[in-house]
Parts: sequence; structure tokens; C-alpha cells
Amino acid sequence: MPSDLRTRVVSGTFWFGANRLWTQAISWASTLILARLLTPAEYGLVAMAVSVVTVMRLLQEYGLGVAIVQRKHLSAEQINAIFWTYVSISAAFTVVAFFVALPAAAFYHEPRLTWVVRILSLTFLANAVGTVPYSLLTKAIDLRRRSFAESAAALSSSAFTLAFAFLGYGFWALVAGQLVSAIVRNMALWYFSGWTPGRHTTFEGMGALFRFGLTVAGTSGINQLNNVVQTAVVGRALGSQALGYYAEALLLGYDNPAQRLTTSVINQVSLPVFSELQDDLPSLQHYFLRISKYLALVVLPVQAGIALVAHDAVRVVLGVKWLPIASLLQILTLGATLTVLQLPVAPLLTSRGKPYIAFRLSLWTAVAVTGGMLCGVSFGVVGVMVAVTVVASARRMWMLVVALRELQLPVTSYLRNIQSSLAATALMAVAVWGVGVMFGHSLAVTRLIAQISAGAAVYGISILVGDRSVSSDVRVLAASILTPKAQNA
Repeated sequence: MPSDLRTRVVSGTFWFGANRLWTQAISWASTLILARLLTPAEYGLVAMAVSVVTVMRLLQEYGLGVAIVQRKHLSAEQINAIFWTYVSISAAFTVVAFFVALPAAAFYHEPRLTWVVRILSLTFLANAVGTVPYSLLTKAIDLRRRSFAESAAALSSSAFTLAFAFLGYGFWALVAGQLVSAIVRNMALWYFSGWTPGRHTTFEGMGALFRFGLTVAGTSGINQLNNVVQTAVVGRALGSQALGYYAEALLLGYDNPAQRLTTSVINQVSLPVFSELQDDLPSLQHYFLRISKYLALVVLPVQAGIALVAHDAVRVVLGVKWLPIASLLQILTLGATLTVLQLPVAPLLTSRGKPYIAFRLSLWTAVAVTGGMLCGVSFGVVGVMVAVTVVASARRMWMLVVALRELQLPVTSYLRNIQSSLAATALMAVAVWGVGVMFGHSLAVTRLIAQISAGAAVYGISILVGDRSVSSDVRVLAASILTPKAQNA
């Protein structure tokens, strides 16, 4: 990796990760508080509205933001054209959403849904304004300024959501939080990017750009549509309470602080770096393996830990009313693990000009997931979770194999790369299970603290003893961050 690129990656990752760490901790803490203030049915109501808005957002998204990052050369006029295209289409969809809200409420047999959908549709305009600034900051790997914008949004959203919930506004607290987050985030992105749109536009050469963007957007759209189908099936067949359990399990399984931080960092760094190195196969191999190693270091113990302590964790943190999600969390851990381990795959294929591979796999997966859910729904929300996890996990494993073929890397090289994490996670699991047996008759909170402490200690020691390169990499990271400062002094 070129030294300048390495400096930008390390510095950007450090600042982005540090900001995300504390803001996500606050956001997740507010989520736990809200779980005690709101009911599963209120969460389910907002999940229904989000599913409607998401369907319309699929039509709004053209993948042009990703194209800005992937393309090495774009004129100012082309970027202006992308911006005004987004704004015009988003304004139209905001109007359409006002009328779609009524049939959506009728579909779910929930009249309160009408104005929830209409208010959430305002996020179309907010996101359109921030798409180009976001993409330009990402392309420059300027994650420091971009993270400030996202931190401001997370903090503002948490403050408004908690305030509305404490004042007794129920599900409107969740609606207010989403709207505030979109407005603050995109205003801040505009400010920190320093970019303003011009009146001069050109669509010359934009045909290829649109085709590329639509393929990327198609993949994202199919994945989001999968989520909408899940919401529709569970909400329609099993009701708002079951949907609330399902949505909260997904939130805790996929969006816990450690996983959200890891996912955010990888998503924001991988595409601009892979795009800059798209013709340098040795550098791509090196970077892919390194990022996969550290993904495994974080993800494997977190997901195994969630599965082992799910029942006690839900009882202590969320309360008895949420206990039905414990089994859902345990099922979800397999899918969540593979979700994060294959995170670099889509950016890799996109940077190499092959987004159509991910699109095709997503299309087939959507069909399989829908069929699986229709079969699983007769077994309740657990049946739906099992069906979705099995199908999605198979797709993610295949995506990983495709990426290794693209990089000309054997599977054995990938497994050797993460073997220290696999071994340490196995030892951790034994320790957590053993402590759980020892404290079997203790209070749930006592048992939970003992298991988490033992698991963290065993995993940390196992990694330090079994993989000396980790401590060496930490020293290199610190030196890479401090050296530019020393040079600029």
C-alpha cells in the first residue's frame, strides 16, 4: 500500500473509530433505556412504517454516490448533475409518500401508520442533500470530518428520542429520533465537506456511470427489500408484538456496539481503498487478509458471547417482557458472524468493476429467503428467524468464496489468517459455559458479570499468547498516527 494511502487509512480509521466508539455507546445506551419505556408493539408499529419508507427509498437510490467513490475522475459538472438528480427525484418521492401512506396503513390494519409514514418520508429530502458531500468525504478517506457529522446526528437523535419517550409520546419518540438524525447528519455533512453544488451540469459520459450505479443500487435495494419482506410477513401474519420482538433481536444481534463500530469502520474504509488499489492485486490481497483478520478478532467472540449469555443478558438489561427474544438472538449469531466476516467482499467486487456478481447473488437469495419465510412463519417468529438465517448464511459463505477467487487466494490462506481468533473463541466459549455452570444458582446479574469477565479474560490472554502479531500491529498503528503529527510539528 502506498505510504500516503496508508497514512490516510490509518489516520481516518483511528479518528472515525474513536468517534464512533463513544457515540455508538451513547446511542446503544439510549436504545436500552427506550426498550424499558416503550412496548414491543410500539417498536413494531415504527418498523412497519420504516418498511414502507424503505420500499420507496429503493426507487430513489441510483448508486451514484458509490460511483463517485469508485470512479477516479469525475468533472465538477458531472457531480453537479448527480446532486440535482438526487434532489429532484427525492422531492417527487416525498409527495408520492404522502398518498401511499393511506394504502400502507390499510395493508397493516393500522390507521396510526398514515402520519408516521408521511413524516418519515421527509428523510428523503434530507438524505438527498447529503449524498454528494458524504461521497466526496468518503472518496478522500476524510473520515475524521465525516465522523463528526455522523456523531452529531447520533447524539441529537438520542436526545430527542429519549426526551419524547420520557414525556410520554410513545412511538412518536422513535419517529422524532429518525427525522432529527437525518436532518442533522446531512446538514453537518454539507458543512464539513466544504462543497456546494453549481448550476452548470453535464450528462456527457453519464450513461456508464448510471449503469454502474444502478447495479450497485440494485444489490442494496434487493437486500433492503429482503428486510421489508421480513417485516411485512411477520407483521401481517404474527402481529405487531411478534414484529417488535423480531426487530429488537435484529437490532441487538446486528447492531450491538462492537459490531456496529466494526461494520462502520470497514464499510467506510474498504471501498475508497480498494478503488484506489483496484489494479494492484498483491496490495488487494494483503489488505483483504488484514481486514478479515481483525474483523474475526472482534466479531467471533462477540457473537459467541451473545449466544452463550443471551437469556441472562435480556433478563438483566431489557427486562422480563423481552425474554422471548433470547432464543432469536441465539439463532441470529451465526448469520451475524458471517454478515460481518464477508463485509469487505461487496466493496472489493465493486472496486474491481464487478458489482453484478453481488447483484445476482442477492437476487437469488431474495427468492430463497421469501420462500423460506413463508414456510417458517407457521412455526412463529422463531421459524422465520431460522429460515432467514440459514438462507442468508449460505449466501454469505458463497460471497466469501467468490471474493477469494477474485483475489486468487486459496481458502486455506483465509482460514490460516483467522485461526488465532477461532482458537481463542473456542477457549472463551468453554470458559463462559463453565462459569455459567458454577454460578447456576446465583442471581442472573451475578452470573452474567462472572461469565463476561471470565470470557473476556480468557479470550484476551489467548490472543496475546497465540498471536504475537496483534500487539506488534497495535504499536505500528500508534506510530502511524503519531508520526504525521511529529512531522507537522
